[in-house]
Amino acid sequence: MSWTLVENKCGAAVFTDGRYRLRMAAYAPNIMRVTQTGRDAFLLNDDPMITAPMQGELSVEDAEGSATVSCGEISCRLDKGSGALIWLGAGAELTREPEQGGRVLREIDIIRN
Repeated sequence: MSWTLVENKCGAAVFTDGRYRLRMAAYAPNIMRVTQTGRDAFLLNDDPMITAPMQGELSVEDAEGSATVSCGEISCRLDKGSGALIWLGAGAELTREPEQGGRVLREIDIIRN
């Protein structure tokens, strides 16, 4: 199944393949957070766990076979066919997921204090 851009606002881009939702959010020119869920909505959507609220600018280039999300100094390319992510810095590849079996989603309990 192919990934499709469904939302691009407030410093975050959301993609879906019909089963999962993948969110890429900009926090600074060199910080991007990627989260994935099998639910209809992301948990803790407005409650930051690790970093400050989203403040970065995000640009999205949505092409036929891939989508590239950039927050300035780093970019993340989503292969729309496989769902694999490729991380780029200054246009050079930093790291990539394999096209199959690279990302596993396991549900965890979130405890709020």
